[in-house]
Amino acid sequence: MSENMQVWRIDAPGQTLVLSSDGGVPGAVYWGPALPASQDLEALVRATERDVTGGMIDALPPLSLCPQAATSFDGQPGLVAWQGGQALYPR
Repeated sequence: MSENMQVWRIDAPGQTLVLSSDGGVPGAVYWGPALPASQDLEALVRATERDVTGGMIDALPPLSLCPQAATSFDGQPGLVAWQGGQALYPR
């Protein structure tokens, strides 16, 4: 886990949403049945980090709440913005 990683937890009756970000758009780390209040969120983030193996790109792009072309997402981006005829790529 990087030094500037931030983690947020949102609880509702019966469920928990855990988000993390290393400076970019936050991504969902966990969304499911309620986690105990004592859950180590940093350990949860570390457990979801994906390993890079041979034959893959150098770094796996994050799965964010707002997919971006700027992070190599090859599907439909979650946000398309233009200013003065130039595409904007949020970071």
